[in-house]
Amino acid sequence: MKRPVLLIVVFCVFAQPTAAHQCVLENSSADAIQRYNNCKADLLNGTANHSVAHRDGSNQLEELARLRTENALLQAQLVEIKRRLLALLGDL
Repeated sequence: MKRPVLLIVVFCVFAQPTAAHQCVLENSSADAIQRYNNCKADLLNGTANHSVAHRDGSNQLEELARLRTENALLQAQLVEIKRRLLALLGDL
């Protein structure tokens, strides 16, 4: 039981898409359009200074991967508990 769960957890962790910075147009105001255009230009020029944001994002991605792994393990434990409970109820 543990090997398939571990295999699924490892696969889920490595199957996550990589995160990339994206410029998002928040609304159609002139200020929002200007920020969006500046963001796109900075990304094209390589002067966006997004490395700090990417580091924070990678920390969040690591935490998300850790939580997903923990969630998968807890779900596997829950399935095992349910199986044992049903076995106990079947013996009554």
